[in-house]
This record gives sequence, structure tokens and C-alpha cells, in this order.
Amino acid sequence: MFCTIPEEIQVKTLLALDIGDILACRSLCRQTRGIIDGSIELQYRKELAAAGMIDTNQVPRTPIRERLNRLRAYEETYRSDELSYRPMLASTPEEFEVWWNTTGGTVPYTAKEILQTWRPPSVSRGVPERTWSFGPDAVDTEAVDWISVDMAQDLMVTLQWIDHDDHKSLECRLLSVSLKGAPHPHAARPFSVLVAESLQVFGSPYVHVQILGDLIGYAIHGPIRSLLVCNWKTDCVVWRYSYSGCARAYFYLLDDSTIFLIEGYAMRIHTFDANTRVFDDLSVHSGEDFCELELPPLLDGAKPFINSADAQLHPASYPDCTPVFSADPAQAVIAVLYTIRKSPAASHLLMLVPVDTLCQQFAYAKEQRKRNGNTRVIVPWDAWGPAGVRCILLTDTPPRLSVVGSKCAVWMRWQDWVGDSTDGTADVLIFDARPWVHLAAGLPQATGRDPVLERYLIDPASYNQHGLFASPLRTNLPYRLTHRKFCFGRAVLTASMFLLEDGLAVALRPDRLPPLLNEPDNAEPFAGEPAGYALLLT
Repeated sequence: MFCTIPEEIQVKTLLALDIGDILACRSLCRQTRGIIDGSIELQYRKELAAAGMIDTNQVPRTPIRERLNRLRAYEETYRSDELSYRPMLASTPEEFEVWWNTTGGTVPYTAKEILQTWRPPSVSRGVPERTWSFGPDAVDTEAVDWISVDMAQDLMVTLQWIDHDDHKSLECRLLSVSLKGAPHPHAARPFSVLVAESLQVFGSPYVHVQILGDLIGYAIHGPIRSLLVCNWKTDCVVWRYSYSGCARAYFYLLDDSTIFLIEGYAMRIHTFDANTRVFDDLSVHSGEDFCELELPPLLDGAKPFINSADAQLHPASYPDCTPVFSADPAQAVIAVLYTIRKSPAASHLLMLVPVDTLCQQFAYAKEQRKRNGNTRVIVPWDAWGPAGVRCILLTDTPPRLSVVGSKCAVWMRWQDWVGDSTDGTADVLIFDARPWVHLAAGLPQATGRDPVLERYLIDPASYNQHGLFASPLRTNLPYRLTHRKFCFGRAVLTASMFLLEDGLAVALRPDRLPPLLNEPDNAEPFAGEPAGYALLLT
């Protein structure tokens, strides 16, 4: 019956389905398969799902064929091992003092006591390059410890430590981007003190900020270890969690009432009411410990330690332009890196947890609580992990993780300072874990085909031979993997590396511009003036 209606109606009907149903319809009959394979709109829809993207192009609309060609060019760049180096922000190393992590699709950095927020260009997605500047009167670059930006709300959040006679305080400032660092007009309290502690016990605290609409989440790891969520338009603390121990705890705002919490070798989902103010006492927990997601059980004697975690769950906003496509927020992952020690060796477990998996388990816990009298739910690993999480065992601890959407970049080997006989090199592995990724072409998952990958990745078939897990570790979430190798020459210092939606940004402080940046082949080693710059690799 479906095959008897006009073809254009069939195409519109199929476009209303999700990608799984579209692929299932290909098996209905030869005619339907031909319509799906022959329609450029359906082909674009399929390749968007394969790339983990969604169409964000609005008025004026880019023609569908041009969007498809741009998406294919984007994917080809991801799959290619050939790196295209584009020097950005070239200047002397004295100008570049600090590079921050990516936030809101931008890369903040300080140059000559001025805070710059740089948005790299994207040829395939149609995003122009742009830089915002904030003078020393607006932002004290020497005191700032963290910066987060939300361009959709014209909001920049800075955390900075203020020294007093007998203590140090952590101050939060809510600033306007368009007003060049002036207090944000919608902030109930643009300047506030989050923590005040004695200088004698403070050490080097860690802070982190995330923004979701009216909510700002803060992670503070110092003498007081606290996680809190505030409504920046009402100045109300709506969720608070305190923890102890040396290991950091990480949390991520899934929406305006749900939090994913990682503390030690445990993952939990908390809920809270964004309209209810909680106590100011830092030792008081708020919200509800809704459910716990068990992790792979370990053998006796195996001790896990959390190294780091990273995620960029909510896509960047571009008030001044419209990207053709962007990372699908429903396919975003949270990357968690554990070191598991079992004498005499240690292994490193990278877990990629999709937000969609967490949402499914949250819905499951809701149903269980209705049946069991609203009690806390514990979800066994075998019930959620094998199909919903990708676990990867690494042979070495990576220096850092960087996540954008469903992609996770792992910097595996970097020599910040090398001698005359060794090049400064880095091996970067980029994992892309999500459903439908098998529709896209990418580097094969088998590690034996690439000696570099074989050096860093443990073959999944041998996971259970390492004496770590109490039962066979099953992990079936599909993923693809690509490898990048960087050789920047001798005496090259790296400041930071970031994964962007369109490639890799690398901040360097070399003694000279490496030959790969179009220098003459006969350039003398370390000749010329020192230079510092970022590289956008696409």
C-alpha cells in the first residue's frame, strides 16, 4: 500500500521517521530501497546520523546538495590521516601566558594581560573566525583560574582566587561578552564569593564551571570539596554535594533537574528541584540520590583511581551565524579515565558513557521506584553497561582527554622538551562511540592493523586476561577510531591541546616556526625570533 502513493509523499513520510526506521524500510521492497537510496534528502539524513550530526541550517537555507557535499568533506577530513596545518594567532611566546580549555565553541587565552576568546573558523560548517577581547579592568588574567562562555546568553563566567591578609577567597564573576566584560545585566549578583579558606591549608585547588540555561554548576576541589548548582538569575543555590578524600568528584548537568555524578569508582544520577533553595551549609547534601549505575566488578586486590573526566554535552551557540550542521547533543558522551592498580602493574580504563544511555537508565529507575516504593535503585553493570557503554583498556596513562559531542581525543604520548636526537611527537587517538557509527567509514577497530594503535590499545579479546575484572568484560557499543601523529621538531613546548568540532587546536611555544609551516627548507635550526602560536588541524 505504501508503495502505491506518490514518490514525493513517500520521501516526506520517510523523513519524519528516525534513522533506524528509515533503514528498516529499505527492506520492505526493491522500490522503497530505490527511493531511499536515490533521494538526496534521505541520503543526507542517513549521513548525518553516520557522522553524529544534526542539521542546524536555518534561514537562509543552504541547498541540500551543498549541505551534503560539506558533510562529506567534513567526514573525509576526519577519516584522513593527512593533516592540514593552519597557523592561527601567530605571535611571540611572551604574549601567550595561559591557554584555557574549550568552552562554548571558543578557546580563551591571555595575551599581554588581555583576555581573548577565540572562535576558530569552520569552512565545512560555515562558521567564520572571530575574537572577543576583555581588558585588565574587566578580567584580572593573573588571578583567573577558570573561564566558561555561553554565547547564546552573552555570558562569561570567571572564577578567580583573591588573596587577603589571612585567607584566600574564590570569587565568581558573571560578565557580559557584548559589553566587554562589564557585569551581566541579568545576573542577580554579578560578583559573589563561593569559598573563603585559610591560606595555610589551601594548596592548589581545582575548579570547574559548566553552564546550562539559568543554571551554573561549580566543582571545587580544595580543603572544602564541594559541588554546587546555582541559578545565576536569582542567586539561589539549588543543589549542593560535599565529598571527602583525595580523588576529585565530577558532575555534569544533564538537564535542569538531573545530574550525573562520578565519585571514585561509582556513578550515580541525582535529581533536584531548580525552584527550591538549599541551605548555605557546605556540609549539607541536597537533592536526591536517585539511582546508582554499577561499574564492572573488579577482582580482590584491584584498586581503581579516577584520573580525569571530560564532556561537552551541550552544543555551542552562534548568535552571529548559522552552522550548516552541528554535533547531535543526544549522542554526546562523558569520558571517564580510571587507573586500576593490581600488583605489580596498572591498567588504564577509558569509559565512554553516552548521554542517551544515562537517559534510558534514568527512565528505567523511575519505573523501578514506582514499583518498589520510591527506594533508591541500583542498576547492575550487566543490565546497562555492555550495550550502552564503550570500555577501552589503554597501555599508558594519557596526559589529557578532550571531548566534543560523541568524540573523545586522547593524547597518548607527548615529549614537551626533547634533546637533539629526538623529535617532539604526540600520538592522538580520536574515539567516536555511539549508535549508528557503523554506517560511517573509519579506521577499523582491530588494533593489529596499526602498530601505533597496537602499542596503546589492548585488544578487547584479551581484556579478561589482565586479572582485573571479576567477570568477563563485555562492551558492545559501536565506535570508530582514527589516529593522528604530530612531529613538531626539536625543542618544541606545548601549552595546550583541544578537540574542536572541526579538528584539533594545538597551542605551542617553540623556539622557532617548524618547517611544516611553510618555512624554507634551508632554515637554520632554532633560527629567528622565538614564536608562539596555535595550530588548527582539520
